[in-house]
Amino acid sequence: ENNFGKDHPTTAVRYSNLALVLKDLGDLGGAQELSKKAVTIFKASLPEGHPYIAQVKRILKGIEDEIKNAKK
Repeated sequence: ENNFGKDHPTTAVRYSNLALVLKDLGDLGGAQELSKKAVTIFKASLPEGHPYIAQVKRILKGIEDEIKNAKK
């Protein structure tokens, strides 16, 4: 955020990467939060249909599926 700003696509890439680390560490809530931020930034800054948007949406869905399964 300090280098690129909070709404820059590069920041969104970093959020997405951190979300994957948090997911692997078992912090699904933190991973979900960062993935949502990444999706929001990408949607606002990249053209519709950009592969980054689809990729982060898949990651977010996987995290949300894990959260649902953990509640069962």
